[in-house]
Amino acid sequence: MVFREVANPNKAHRREGKPLGPRQLQSPTSLRNYKAKTLPYTNGNRASLSQNAFEELSLLGLNLWTDVCTAFISGRAHKVQFILAGDLFQLQPPKNTWCGAPVHKHALKNSDLLYQLAGGTRIFLNRNVRSDTIIYQFAMSLRADGVEFSERLAQAKALFPSTDRVPDTVLVLSHAKRELYNTEINLKKKPEDAIFLERTKRRSKDDCRSQDMWVWKGMIALGQEKPCLKSQLYRVVDWDTNTLTLETVECTQVNGEKPEGKTLEVGRHTATDAIRMMHAVTYCRSQGLTLQGVIVLADTESPHFEIEHLNLGLTRGTHSSLVEIRDC
Repeated sequence: MVFREVANPNKAHRREGKPLGPRQLQSPTSLRNYKAKTLPYTNGNRASLSQNAFEELSLLGLNLWTDVCTAFISGRAHKVQFILAGDLFQLQPPKNTWCGAPVHKHALKNSDLLYQLAGGTRIFLNRNVRSDTIIYQFAMSLRADGVEFSERLAQAKALFPSTDRVPDTVLVLSHAKRELYNTEINLKKKPEDAIFLERTKRRSKDDCRSQDMWVWKGMIALGQEKPCLKSQLYRVVDWDTNTLTLETVECTQVNGEKPEGKTLEVGRHTATDAIRMMHAVTYCRSQGLTLQGVIVLADTESPHFEIEHLNLGLTRGTHSSLVEIRDC
């Protein structure tokens, strides 16, 4: 039996942004663009694919689901087992539309496609490996039937009250507010030995635009473009006249390797293209991340703030004492 990971939005799909075609889905060599692990040869020939795994399925865009559906309905993948992993209570992909029309947020969860791909088999994993009991139990209560969002939000504000601490990460809805908080907190936290990096004039490939920033040893940054991996956390460890040295601080498996603790160098004058500040992050971008330190959930009074944002924000924290809800 041969196993292949088809897509993981945090590690692959969001980094490459390249959809797979129907023929590629059944090909053992198709996933090199998705950083998939190279399969061993069997008797001199590459083994046939028997399993396809999708991680963080709630973040997969319609372009990939269309290709999966085509391969499944056409019968090209009828001998392949699909393993679909993810939390359908999280956010759907940004700008998720079909022919210009928005896609209902429960469309995938209630779809016949998902049921048929999994063969009607569904398994719930309820082991808490990130946060404490308070966060976990409250997050689980959000999933109960008939939950009133306004009541749960009021309970969350009482359970995770605001303080005057300077946060390590603020979760926001918009990139405009992300840039605002990043600049504000970056200036507050910079030590005397920090160095200034001026953003380049290069246009960002997505809405997460680069910013001027102060960096210092021990500062945590978020990977954006090569040579960094997108959504990988890095720690600044050193610099010289021309380069900035970064160290990975969160385990992300790439090509079968775990690069945690590995270092890489980026050009000092182009570092603002490769990394983003972590003082403020959008809710969507935070999916899949474990955020250390004090976390603040902002924009809770916005009409665009939904119960999925509340669940996502709370579950990024490692302890209830480090999570706050502020109406900012």
